[in-house]
Amino acid sequence: MSVIIGLFENIRMYKSFDYAIGNLINFGLENNLPKIDEIIMKYIEFLERHLELAITYPNDFSLWEKILECKNVENEKIYQFLFKKVEINKLNLLVPKKDYFDMQDYMQTEFLNYCYVLTIINESDKTVLSNYMPQLLKEINKADINKRQVFKGIFFNSISSKDDEKYSKLSLYFFIKFHNGINEEIYCLYKKSIESLLKETVNDLNVINFITATILRYEQPTTSVFTLITHSSFRSQIYRLTFDLYWESDGRPKYATQWVNQLILEDKIFISQSIRTIVKYIRDEEVDKTNSLINILKSSNIEPHYKLREEDFIIMTFVKECSREQLKKTVELIRILCEKGYMHVTKLIETEIEITLNKLQEYNLETKSLLESLKPYTRVRIFNEWNRKYGC
Repeated sequence: MSVIIGLFENIRMYKSFDYAIGNLINFGLENNLPKIDEIIMKYIEFLERHLELAITYPNDFSLWEKILECKNVENEKIYQFLFKKVEINKLNLLVPKKDYFDMQDYMQTEFLNYCYVLTIINESDKTVLSNYMPQLLKEINKADINKRQVFKGIFFNSISSKDDEKYSKLSLYFFIKFHNGINEEIYCLYKKSIESLLKETVNDLNVINFITATILRYEQPTTSVFTLITHSSFRSQIYRLTFDLYWESDGRPKYATQWVNQLILEDKIFISQSIRTIVKYIRDEEVDKTNSLINILKSSNIEPHYKLREEDFIIMTFVKECSREQLKKTVELIRILCEKGYMHVTKLIETEIEITLNKLQEYNLETKSLLESLKPYTRVRIFNEWNRKYGC
């Protein structure tokens, strides 16, 4: 014990061995070494003299979590240190300037590590944070606006509903990070921030998932949000998630069907995603999903600006080995694309269709109707060749 304590008897020694100190304390806590509680209390006494080190590496939230879980350490003494000694306004929240929000940048800061420690305390005993929250809010309201908004997004439920800072865009990012789902009332309060995010670059999949799920649950596709989504820089990710949520096992979001039906009428990017999704469903033999989405595509009005893209129709990977039923569904999809004027037969798609025709012949299935559908979109020489080989 004296050896470990000796490493943090003075600040110069600590700074020389901070990595080793962190590892030793972690090891002691994980293995419940004798007198580890005494070491922890000595360590906290050291940190009280050097508060600038309290939430910096190696004293990040993972170490504090282990300290808080240590049964031999008096939690009240730790709470006194964390809530009364640590100066929340002096913890840094410095992140590099970027064109988009990056949660990882915030995760490296002292301020967010401190907030994480508070959430750990709150998970184990909600009364502790509740008792200290008035004091924390008094201090946090003296801090700069970014700290205030981050804090109020994380501890949303502890903040007054009259405090507009908890509904800011920055708060929303941290609400998403630290909370699971929202009700319609909270969605309405965050709606302006969600609309703002739809106009920006968003790379965080958790945020995109949250936006998609809440809109499908609480927003009909007849509002300004529809326009924002169809012009969003991350609409492709939204559309992929829309299909995932459409088949959610615990219940389809209230407006998911309306969104799918409306998007397939008006957005060629959504049509692309729909075709890729149908191909995936056929390949994976998800019959109900295939039939449902084919029917939606078939019954939708024509979007005049869409033409089939090669990347939307990659079927050769499975058609060579597909079953009769998979083949029939593939042919049905091709015919719908032709009927709607979406078909665009490039050289690669010619290869895909050739494989399909060959497979039809192998299964002794009718090819004439498919060839007739493809005729307006196919080069004369290629069509004549197909007709000669497969049209009998």
